[in-house]
Amino acid sequence: GGSPLVRGSGRKMMGSRVSAACRESRRLLSTAISRNGGSLSQAKRRTMTSPFVMAAKLRLNGNASDGAKFGLGGRRFVSSEGASLQSLPSDVLEALQKIVGEKKVMTGMAIREQHAKDESYHGDADGLFPPQAVVFPSNTQQVAEVVKVCSANQIPIVASGACTSLEGHLAALKGGINLNFRDMAEVLEVNASDLDCRVQAGVTRIQLNEYVRDTGLFFPIDPGADASLGGMASTRASGTNAVRYGTMRDNVLGLTAVLADGTIVKTGGRARKSSTGYDLTRLLVGAEGTLGIITEVALRLHGQPESIASA
Repeated sequence: GGSPLVRGSGRKMMGSRVSAACRESRRLLSTAISRNGGSLSQAKRRTMTSPFVMAAKLRLNGNASDGAKFGLGGRRFVSSEGASLQSLPSDVLEALQKIVGEKKVMTGMAIREQHAKDESYHGDADGLFPPQAVVFPSNTQQVAEVVKVCSANQIPIVASGACTSLEGHLAALKGGINLNFRDMAEVLEVNASDLDCRVQAGVTRIQLNEYVRDTGLFFPIDPGADASLGGMASTRASGTNAVRYGTMRDNVLGLTAVLADGTIVKTGGRARKSSTGYDLTRLLVGAEGTLGIITEVALRLHGQPESIASA
C-alpha cells in the first residue's frame, strides 16, 4: 500500500514527475489565464496553488509525506488526508455488502473517479477527490443501516444523485464512501386531485414530469439539468421558473431523511396548512446533507400551463 509518490524515490522517477509537473503547470497556467480574463498575475497565483504543482514542489523539497496528500499522478488526485489511496477496512466493506448486496458496493478506481466529479470545473482545476467506495442503496432502511456502520467507524459520507451540481459537492475531501441514489428512483404515489406526489430521492425532474404528464400536472422547478429531486431538495434548487412557482423550498411538502446516527425522521405532511412544532422540512431543504440524508420527498404539483413562451 501507500502512495506511489512515497514509494518512488529514484532519480529517474523523480525527473519524470518533475517534467510532468512542468507540463501540467504550463497547461494550468494557460487555462487560468483564459478563466481570469487574461490576467497573468491572477493566473499564476491559481496555477502555483494547484494540487499537481504543489505535490511536485513538496517532492523536490524532500517532503514526501506532505506530497502524498496531493497524490501526484495524472487525474488521480487524493483527499487532503491521503485517505483515498487506502481501502476501507475489510470488516466495514463486509458490513456494507451485507446491507446492500456485494454487487452494490464498488471500489474500482474508475467508478470512484466517476463519483468524484460533477459538472463544475473543480475536478479539472483543483484535482479529483474520489471516495474509497461507492454504495448503491435501494430503500430508506438500507440507507439508515449504512449510515449506522459509517457512524460507528467514523467514515465520512457524501450523498449523490445525478452528479449535476456546479459547486464541487462530490469531492470526498477526507475519503469515505459515496452514497449514490441511482437505485432509489421510484415514484411512490401521485395524488392528482390533491396536486401532490411522493418520490424516492433518485427520481429525476424529467422522469417525474413524464410520469405525471397524462394527469395534466407537472413539477415546475427547472435548474437547467435533469437533476435528482433528492439532490434538488438538499441544495434548494431553483431555476428560471422561480418567479412564478418559487424554489424547492416552496414546493417540498415533506421529507424522509436519515440523520447522522442512522435515525429515520419524517417531516411535514400533505396538509397545506400546519402550525404544529418546528418546520423541520425547510430546515433540511438546502442543508446539503449536513443535517441528514434525504431519501424521500413529498412534492407540490402544478397544472400544466396552456402555453409557454420565452423572450
